[in-house]
Amino acid sequence: MQEQTSTLTLECFIYPLHRDVFNAIEICRLQGQAVEPVNVLDRMETPDSTLWLNQLTDSTSIVTNLEIRQWVTDLKEIAAARRLQLYLQEESETRKPTSQRLLELSDMLRDMEQTKSDSPDDAESIIQQVFEDIQTDNQEPAIKTPWKQINHVCSGGFRSGEMIVIGGRPGMGKSAIALTLARCFAEQDMHTLYVSLEMSKKQLGQRLLSQLSKIPLELLRKQELSSNHISAAQRAVQWESPLHILDNIRDLGAIRSHLQRQQLHQTPVKAIIIDYLQLLQGTEKKVESRQLEVSRMSRELKLMSQEFQLPVIILCQLNRTLESRKDKRPFLSDIRESGAIEQDADLVFFLYRDSVYNPESNENQMELILAKHRHGPTFNAVLHFETKTCLVRDPATSFF
Repeated sequence: MQEQTSTLTLECFIYPLHRDVFNAIEICRLQGQAVEPVNVLDRMETPDSTLWLNQLTDSTSIVTNLEIRQWVTDLKEIAAARRLQLYLQEESETRKPTSQRLLELSDMLRDMEQTKSDSPDDAESIIQQVFEDIQTDNQEPAIKTPWKQINHVCSGGFRSGEMIVIGGRPGMGKSAIALTLARCFAEQDMHTLYVSLEMSKKQLGQRLLSQLSKIPLELLRKQELSSNHISAAQRAVQWESPLHILDNIRDLGAIRSHLQRQQLHQTPVKAIIIDYLQLLQGTEKKVESRQLEVSRMSRELKLMSQEFQLPVIILCQLNRTLESRKDKRPFLSDIRESGAIEQDADLVFFLYRDSVYNPESNENQMELILAKHRHGPTFNAVLHFETKTCLVRDPATSFF
């Protein structure tokens, strides 16, 4: 019973007598005394509580651990709702910026949601639930990527709660593959957030228009368009999907705040892409080293994927030392500034285009190397990179 009730606190109770008996029980536990009526009564402060406690114990039947766990959860949810009600009453009499109110309210709502999962579940009930999900085909659907090879090896695609890292040296096509992913997610009606710390919204807009219209990016940037190009662009701008781009965010705290606001507005983000990690700032102002800061951000991003139940895709720069190797395909040890990224990630992909180093190689060939797969095998996919439009697709066909 102690394990099931260990997450309760005094504020879970509103009536003074209930608070008194709970506090007395906690004192018994701290003093190593058995939680029995006589010991509890000795530590209660409420006068004449003997009759009440005897009536309570006499009317209580034998209950199971499952029932106790459910009562604890119900009690914590009621207490959280009471705190929320009190907060709203107090806020009606104070003056604060709307953004601060939203963040505080979001934190409270998140705490209410977490009360359902504070207590540990036994392994028996967990595997029973897994088996029931299999029987009823109730497993969480994966978010498909644009590439059939990756969907196959990743059991259908990416899933909520996963942290996916895509690393590569400059010029390998990280932003191209990220925008291709973002477009794919959005066309599955997934509210997708693209956080760009390197390129502006306009630059990403040009790339997206190039992908949609098949107009070479160079011509769009130079504004050298034929009548056919204009017609193609007019058709492309009719494209509608829930893809949103932010280019004015520089720290992890601001990203979290945005996700919280979207939840409050009933439009939760279902996938987030960050381009790229080494340009991001952590939530702490003073850090011992950049390596430690990146390690902490990596851990926060993993926790963020679990808290908001969405895949977090992070682009990542690699160390330039790999340039000195004969075979320049990346290894996990090439991830810049932190080994924690490798540890926290569920999936780690590397990009490699041989044409970057060997001009005679096929410039349209891209290798997407799955170097870490927490739940399955590693893999090396060969994709087609359309250099003129920055689109990455399967070799023989296109997802789009």
